[in-house]
Amino acid sequence: MMDTILEVTFESVYNGDSSNLEIALLRIKETGATQMQSALILIKKLGLSIKEADYLIVHSNAWKENKDNIIQVRMNSEMF
Repeated sequence: MMDTILEVTFESVYNGDSSNLEIALLRIKETGATQMQSALILIKKLGLSIKEADYLIVHSNAWKENKDNIIQVRMNSEMF
């Protein structure tokens, strides 16, 4: 049910123009989406690859407070 709400929210904001993608990501985050759910919506609605969706999420203004932590965790996990 939550995924449907998030998808409807995304569709109500995103108009196909990359200039309002940030706003759409922010709206779904405000609605309760996790980073994973946000990526899944981008994959489903925009036909992006996992890598492309992940890049957009990590580098988005909506999720910028997590960017440094995500990069640090990924760098640390590559060491093993």
